[in-house]
Amino acid sequence: AIFGLYKALLSEYHNDIEELEIQAKDSSGEENENGDSKQSPASNRSGSVGKLGMSVGISFMIGPMIAAVASPTFQFASYFAIVCTLASV
Repeated sequence: AIFGLYKALLSEYHNDIEELEIQAKDSSGEENENGDSKQSPASNRSGSVGKLGMSVGISFMIGPMIAAVASPTFQFASYFAIVCTLASV
């Protein structure tokens, strides 16, 4: 659920950036004279979602290891997980 929310947020962010770039290009009236190739908006979006997926995967691997080392009991770890989940919403 949270992953989907962040994915939608990143999509909106890239749409806003694309609109701002178009407005800036229209207001300045300048063309790209250097011939620099910019990444397409779709590749920017897919790169952001890929990084988001990678961070979720890493957190799923590292989180339980840290919890096993840092928490004194299973009950404490469960309560801490509940608090963290509620804080993230």
